[in-house]
Amino acid sequence: PGLKNALALIFMAEGIPMVYYGTEQAYNGGGDPNNRESLWDHMNTRSEMYQFISTAVSSRKRSKPWEHPIEYLYYDNEVLVIRRGSVIVALTNVRWRVQRSVVVPSFFNGKLLRNVFNRNDVIPVSYTHLTLPTSDLV
Repeated sequence: PGLKNALALIFMAEGIPMVYYGTEQAYNGGGDPNNRESLWDHMNTRSEMYQFISTAVSSRKRSKPWEHPIEYLYYDNEVLVIRRGSVIVALTNVRWRVQRSVVVPSFFNGKLLRNVFNRNDVIPVSYTHLTLPTSDLV
């Protein structure tokens, strides 16, 4: 989950996202010559990490975060929630279930937020509060 969280943040942060060669195949690198694993002979476009990055790229293109400033909605030692336009990104650095109630702009009141990585994961916004079941996030 740590790598996926980092990638999700990269794609929604300010600037141009950069993904290192082999990340889309979840290569681990290593000492020479393993630090240059062959990508072309082993490219798997159905791998979990490739699909994750592909979804992040598509979401970025649709939401155009570069047109909106970053708004920090919530953060503590375990959770970070940011907004870029109509997109809310919630990340955690722990593996156990944590839950947070986040105040969001009234624009989101009454709407359903859908996890782009799991379309069946839907969270309702009520009275400008969003309760995040962060174990189900990226």
